[in-house]
Amino acid sequence: MTEDDLSADQRAILAQLAKSALIESAATEVLSIGRALFKDGEPSDPESQRRYRFYKALEAALALPAGPQRLEALHKAYRELRAN
Repeated sequence: MTEDDLSADQRAILAQLAKSALIESAATEVLSIGRALFKDGEPSDPESQRRYRFYKALEAALALPAGPQRLEALHKAYRELRAN
């Protein structure tokens, strides 16, 4: 099967699945870095607290079952990081 055999809807679905997999993979990497950075708990300086909140939001999002709710939680964590 080639890309030409796929409908536009099927190509869009595959693109969205690839994007979702990339987002989850990146979040997992950030989470592993966060575990190393924050192994001693919540930091006291404001910039590190901001990163810690992002790490905790990613941790909570990745604890959700795979699916749209998890992706929305990952997007929300990123939006909150950008807003602060």
